[in-house]
Amino acid sequence: MKNTLPRASLISLLLLLAILLWALWALYQQKQTLKQQESLLAQQETQLQQSKQQWQQERLARLQALNQAQAYTAVLQVAAQSQATPAFLAPVYDSLLQLPENELVKTLRSNVSHFALQNDSLSENWQLAIAKKDIQILQASGLQSQCMGLPVEQVQHLTFNRQGDKLILAGYDHLLYVWDLEQKKITQTLVGHTAPVFKLQFSLDDRLLLSHAADHSLGVWFMQSKRPHLALGHPDWVYDAQFSPDSRYIVSAAADQQVRIWDADSGHLLHTLTGHQGPVYRVAFSSDGQQLLSIAEDGQVIRWQVKTGKQIQSYQNQAGAVLDAAFSPDDKQIASVALDGGLRIWAVDGRLLYTWRSPSDWLAKILWADNEHLLVSGNHASYWLRWSDSQNTLQLLATLAQNQGELQQAKLLRQPQQAYDVLFTLDIRGQLQRWQLFRDEQALWQEFLSAFHPSLH
Repeated sequence: MKNTLPRASLISLLLLLAILLWALWALYQQKQTLKQQESLLAQQETQLQQSKQQWQQERLARLQALNQAQAYTAVLQVAAQSQATPAFLAPVYDSLLQLPENELVKTLRSNVSHFALQNDSLSENWQLAIAKKDIQILQASGLQSQCMGLPVEQVQHLTFNRQGDKLILAGYDHLLYVWDLEQKKITQTLVGHTAPVFKLQFSLDDRLLLSHAADHSLGVWFMQSKRPHLALGHPDWVYDAQFSPDSRYIVSAAADQQVRIWDADSGHLLHTLTGHQGPVYRVAFSSDGQQLLSIAEDGQVIRWQVKTGKQIQSYQNQAGAVLDAAFSPDDKQIASVALDGGLRIWAVDGRLLYTWRSPSDWLAKILWADNEHLLVSGNHASYWLRWSDSQNTLQLLATLAQNQGELQQAKLLRQPQQAYDVLFTLDIRGQLQRWQLFRDEQALWQEFLSAFHPSLH
């Protein structure tokens, strides 16, 4: 009995030790498993970070090489082809959404006095003429050329014909020069004005050229001749002159408080429109050419019937001079901008639908892109806006604040097949800039996500 108890105790001790050793081994194995899992998770995290960095690099590379909409397409196409999971694509998608809707693509030139855009709608084959010390031609393909050896010391205005094979230049020497883009030389010099020429416009068929100058005159030129076909004018300074959309009429606005409507072919004065109590700055046609707006210092915008010359409606800006006005593309609304910094949108029947105040001191130009989008510019910035006809609301989409001065020119290149339009602006500093303005980015994303990653829609 004396030996039995120690032996049982020894056996119990050994069993306890075995259990302890087994528990330690199990803990060691569990710890090793946890280390392996942690290592695997760390590797996966590293791979995820590397993949995210690669995606960011690809995004930046595409943004440098392509325009923004093309970059969106390229990123999502790569995601679809690589079968990226929605969880992985989400941060890339979020980072892209943080990009600005509307951005300055580049400053094309500095010290520019004027530019002209040919094919300003429905075409990607545009070309841009830039007046500096010489004349430079930029094309959509990226090619460029120069008009060398011109006798024009300072170009006041230039324009392409609608076909795009001729460029007309007007200088302070009172002459007009026809530059043939194929022959690369001046083929005509048009003599008739006795003061600097301010504006040029071609008729719809390129047959006639309209000019107006500081000598209070309008010149209507047959392009086959070297002298004015017609010499029209006002007894005072002419602020604006343009062809009607069908080129049947010429309308002019002047400091004599009158608007005159002429027959474009014969030069016969059809109507003299009176009703303003101050200089008339601008005229603007409806899309069908049957109606006309006149914009004046007296704060009135008057709508006229072109065929009869009768006044239809007056839109009164109570705050002072109106500097510009335009019909919406569907002719249902009229928008005006004024010296008080106000943008006013009217129904054609005269009801004031909306008033928007800009942060600028005043607004000088307005441009309707389509029935929903319009651009207005003032002395410090331009504003890209969305108008809702059904709700009578106006939304500020972007402030184009890089132009720290009044816009001298703004030309919109319409791109109906894209989600954005291209805008060229020239400010008072001589900075020629190119912008891309998105019309509806959310719809663009929904379209892409539906096509490439339905689970993220």
